[in-house]
Amino acid sequence: MPSSRNLKDGGRMDRRRALSSLLIFGVGSGACLRPVWSADTFPSRPVRIIVTSSAGGVQDVNVRRVAERLARSLGQPVVIDNRPGASGTIGTALGSKAPADGYTITTGTSSALAVAPAVGQPLGFDPDNDLQPITLGFLVPLVLLVNPALRASNVQELIAMAKSRPGQLAYSVTGHAGTNHVAGEMFRHSADIAVLHVPYKGDAEALVAVLGEEVQFTFGFPTSCLSQIRAGKLRALLVTAKRRLPALPNVPTSAEAGVSDLEIYAWAGFFVPRTTPAAVTARLNDEFVKVLHGAEFRALAEQEGLIVGGDSPEEFRAFIAAERAKFSRIVRVTGIKRAE
Repeated sequence: MPSSRNLKDGGRMDRRRALSSLLIFGVGSGACLRPVWSADTFPSRPVRIIVTSSAGGVQDVNVRRVAERLARSLGQPVVIDNRPGASGTIGTALGSKAPADGYTITTGTSSALAVAPAVGQPLGFDPDNDLQPITLGFLVPLVLLVNPALRASNVQELIAMAKSRPGQLAYSVTGHAGTNHVAGEMFRHSADIAVLHVPYKGDAEALVAVLGEEVQFTFGFPTSCLSQIRAGKLRALLVTAKRRLPALPNVPTSAEAGVSDLEIYAWAGFFVPRTTPAAVTARLNDEFVKVLHGAEFRALAEQEGLIVGGDSPEEFRAFIAAERAKFSRIVRVTGIKRAE
């Protein structure tokens, strides 16, 4: 007969074995019982889009238009979170460190992902390893603008004027090493002219400087200057796009105007953190492309001089690499330095 002590010890051992088995089963069965994630379950709560510019700018206005249509398509609210500063790198860094679940999308731009790396600006994120592209949203070409009072009815006349008055003509830019500053410096280099750049706080101030004849020209965004062009308050000499814009059909491209290497765009696209599940990225790509390729959005964008994107993540990644190489070359040949 086993002693009562042996019975107690044996009972304890049996209980331990049973508990161990339950724990092992629990871990294994828990993994099995967790619901299998599916793109069909996403999203189940509101989605946030970080916009890396201030409210009211070109990027902000058009991302809000996309967000409004995206919310209808996803069946969930899409909230805009403006995080401007440091050429868009502040908001991009924030988005790159968000949970990789698809519920935080970041609007990455040419300034943050192509120009800032080219001038050696600290980023706070790794463009290649911290971000997963979803799709290119839109490209914004620039328009070379002068005051109608200036005796330059085309680009070649402006170049001739600059060569006859070296160092006396100036153009306005928005901040330092922004897209219009890069365009202005590339124009100076390609045309072989000596002109000065004058920084202003924003697009509106840069345009006002031309309207008030404080400077002779600027590179502006179509959305900011179309009304002044149509009213005859500004004269458009070229667009930096590959093809003429439907919104400005009579304005030549830089190639048509005889200026080389001036196909330059500001652009914005959508990203999630790099480790976001592939199924989530694919679902988001489908939804964004549906919105961007929609007839309503495309017509509205073209009326304002934008070129709509809507490509695959792989195509967008290749586009970014090409843009970074292009802006690096421009920075190298023009000598643009980062702001200290």
